[in-house]
Amino acid sequence: MTLASLPWIRVISHGSAFKFRGSQIDLTQVNQILNARYCLTGVIDLTGNRITIDTELSDTSSSQVIWAMRKSASIDDIHALRAEIAANVIMVAELEIPLHETSSLGQAAAENLDAWSAMHLGFRYMSQFSRAGNEKAKTMLTRALELDPHLARACAGMAFVHFQNAFMRYSSDLAAEAENARRFSELSLSLQPRDPFANFMMGRCHWLDHDPEGSKQWFRQSINSCPNYTWGHYGASWASVFTDDFKTATENADRAIDLSPIDPFRPGMTGNKMWVYIARNDLDEAVKWAEIAARTPWSHAGMAYFAAMSNWLNGSAEKAQWWVEESRRRNPELRKEHILALVPASNSGFRGVLNESMAGLGI
Repeated sequence: MTLASLPWIRVISHGSAFKFRGSQIDLTQVNQILNARYCLTGVIDLTGNRITIDTELSDTSSSQVIWAMRKSASIDDIHALRAEIAANVIMVAELEIPLHETSSLGQAAAENLDAWSAMHLGFRYMSQFSRAGNEKAKTMLTRALELDPHLARACAGMAFVHFQNAFMRYSSDLAAEAENARRFSELSLSLQPRDPFANFMMGRCHWLDHDPEGSKQWFRQSINSCPNYTWGHYGASWASVFTDDFKTATENADRAIDLSPIDPFRPGMTGNKMWVYIARNDLDEAVKWAEIAARTPWSHAGMAYFAAMSNWLNGSAEKAQWWVEESRRRNPELRKEHILALVPASNSGFRGVLNESMAGLGI
C-alpha cells in the first residue's frame, strides 16, 4: 500500500503478487509472469513477545538483492514497527531504486537509453547539486521526455534542474529559469496531480518568488499524497521556518532526517534547524546545526556561509572567518546577492540577521 501511494511506480496488486509467496520465490518467474522489475519480500518471525521482520528488495532480472533490512520490536509495538518499515520502503523507492537503475549505465550516451533509464540517470546527476551535474541532468531528462512526453516524473525532474539553475544562479537569465521551473512543475502536476515529487517542486517554485506561505499548500499535498515522503517534510520545514512557525519547522526537519538520514537534501534539513535556534537565541545549537549542514559532503557554498554567520553571531570571529574562506573556496564567485537569495525577502527578521552578519564579516 505504501509503494502504491507513489504514482510513478506500477505496483502489482496483492492478489497476483501473493500467488508467489512462500519460502522459495522464483524471481525469474516473477519477472516473466508479472513483468515486475523488482520484488519486495518479507519474513515475519514471532518468538514469545518479540517480533522480527526481515525485508528484502531484489532485482528480478538478475536475482540480485539491492536492499535488505531487519527490524525487531515487542509485539505491543507492532503498529510503530509497521510504520517504520513503510517509511524505509519509501526511502528505498525514492533513493535506492534510482541508484540501482543507473549503477551500470556509467557515461552511456543519451541516445542509447530508454526513457526510464535516461530519467533515472538524470536524477543521479541532478543530485550532485552542481552546475556541471545540472547540465548533464538536463541532457538526460530531455532525452527521457523526447521518448515519453507524458513521463510526469521526468517533467518534475526538469523543474528541479531549472529551479537549481535559478536558485543557485547557475544561469544568467534567472527569470527564464524560474519560469521554466514553474512550467515543468505545472506539466508534471497535470500528468500526475498526486505525485509527491511534482507537488514538492510546485512548492519550491514559490521559493523563487520569496513566498513561503504560498508554498505550504503544495508541501502539504506532497505529504498527504505520501505521508513518508522525505522531501515533502523537508519543504514543509523550510516554509515553516520562514513563516516563523518554529515548532512545526523542527518537527518536519526531524521527521525528514529520521526518514532519510543520508538524503541529498540533508544540508537543507539540518540548516533549517539552525534558523530555528537563531530565532530562539540558542546560538550554541545554531552553530552546531549550521556546521553539520556545512560539513555534509554535498552542501553548497551558502551553507558554509551560514556556518560563518552562526559563529559570528556566537562571538567566534576566528571560526567565522574560516567558514567565510571555505564558502569562497566552494564558490569563488559568491557575492552578497547570492547569499541574500537563499533567504526569502518576506522574512525581514532573518534578512536583517543576514545583512548584519555580512556587514560584520565584510561580504
